[in-house]
Amino acid sequence: MPEVPDLKPGGFRQVAKSFEQPRAQIQPLAGKTPGPPVAPPPAHTTTRTPASPNRIPLVIGVGIVLFGLLGAITAWLAIPRIEDHLQGEALERLDEAGISGATVELDGRTATISGLAGEDAARAEEILDAEWGIRDARIADDDDPQPVEPAETVPPAPDTTVPAEEPEPEPDEPEPEPAPTTTVPVTEPELDLDDELADLEVRFNDAAVFAPGSADLSADAETILDDLVGLLSDFPETTISIEGHTDADGDVVDNLVLSQARADAVASYLIDNDVEPERLVALGLGANEPVASNDTADGRAQNRRTEFAALR
Repeated sequence: MPEVPDLKPGGFRQVAKSFEQPRAQIQPLAGKTPGPPVAPPPAHTTTRTPASPNRIPLVIGVGIVLFGLLGAITAWLAIPRIEDHLQGEALERLDEAGISGATVELDGRTATISGLAGEDAARAEEILDAEWGIRDARIADDDDPQPVEPAETVPPAPDTTVPAEEPEPEPDEPEPEPAPTTTVPVTEPELDLDDELADLEVRFNDAAVFAPGSADLSADAETILDDLVGLLSDFPETTISIEGHTDADGDVVDNLVLSQARADAVASYLIDNDVEPERLVALGLGANEPVASNDTADGRAQNRRTEFAALR
């Protein structure tokens, strides 16, 4: 059977060592043990130069810088869109809470609220503080300087109006003199209150004003008391006393009761004719203050009396 040829890395088919080149005889160095023979590299193998280890950190550093720059540019372009989104979300939350008329300005994640005051401003600040994406919400300070856009200056139009001629002033008419003020003097009553009361008292006691043992007023007594009502109207600040007196005949207690009843009868008549009750003091003294002797009829007649006196 013929011998199978070997396939060599160079692609040549060699048969029976006919093309083997003689190996060089390498003499070992003195004192050295010869090692195994080194085979030559295959004819088709390509030798590459390894990369320098100093270039690897440089490449990594450049990649990191480019990646960071790309991220910064992307974030810079996305900031306006984020602020617009947060602004829309903030206005929507305020509208849902029934707060209208607000303006929200975003500086990063800080929201500035303007156009509100009082309770609405406090509620808006609280709502936006709780909003996702907004770090801080505050009410705009009115003292903060606001940018003022320069107004367009328009040159004034030339004045083409013709000045009107002023009319000549007419002579002033003399003002009418005021009519003389006529002062009507207030006349004080020329009456003497004490004298008038004394005169009414005499008239009252001379007339048969009471029946014996009675406190009923007669017609003559009412006429005299009408004059007393008129006198009191002339002295509206005056209070008078009405004292009833009796003689010593009869029981002492009965005389006191009778004198009080007669004083009350006079006071009741005056009150019925619009004299204020607080201006009257009615007092019955019985026979305790006689002005004459009770031993004679004339003296007893003098003691049966009614007295009027001004208290103030």
